[in-house]
Amino acid sequence: MIFAEGEEAVPYRVEQPAYTVVDLMAEYRLTEKASLLFNVDNVFDKSYYNGIAYPTHGQTFGPPRSAGLTLLATF
Repeated sequence: MIFAEGEEAVPYRVEQPAYTVVDLMAEYRLTEKASLLFNVDNVFDKSYYNGIAYPTHGQTFGPPRSAGLTLLATF
């Protein structure tokens, strides 16, 4: 049982098997002073606990797959 000091034991455990989260980034140089960046986080949309706390305090899932495109320019 998992419990914090001063709390009663709860009738369940929170466990998580090993996991891997894959992030990707690609850059395409448009000119000498401008480029595009493309990012994908959690490519395979893996569900996992972001952190495991005491069962009575709740758990939060890690962020789902997301993508972003950024234009970088220097002057």
